[in-house]
Amino acid sequence: MREIKYRQPLFHNGHFRKFHYWGDIDGGFQSPVAGNLGRNSQEFTGLLDKNGKEIYEGDVVILRCHVSAGYYEDRYDIDMDFTGGVVILPSMGACIKNPIWVDNMDDRHGKNQGYKNIRGYRSEVIGNIYENPELISPKTDSTPNRI
Repeated sequence: MREIKYRQPLFHNGHFRKFHYWGDIDGGFQSPVAGNLGRNSQEFTGLLDKNGKEIYEGDVVILRCHVSAGYYEDRYDIDMDFTGGVVILPSMGACIKNPIWVDNMDDRHGKNQGYKNIRGYRSEVIGNIYENPELISPKTDSTPNRI
């Protein structure tokens, strides 16, 4: 059974300061910070990335996909990265919302509308929407956002 826990972003003078983790932690219940009462809290998805890091709503992840497609002499490989912020949907589970994609085989890139399911073992947390908003903001020079 997955742990029910959250992280709550704390701000000082309108600027992100740190996360406070609350919920079922270490066998006991940790409360949210008073005054915020869970405002903007981000739920733990129950998934760990490929490095063993917990994935929360609001994390920015890279999902790496390698697929072979086609038949016989028309067979080709697709090696793509999808980057974006994590959300939890009741009907789909943990997903990347409106992911930026990069085709590593021929250097094409773009932005999808919609959601892409994530798998922890193929994903890597590279930041979050509070500390690294530039990772999911559109760029003006047509190059994808990547670290």
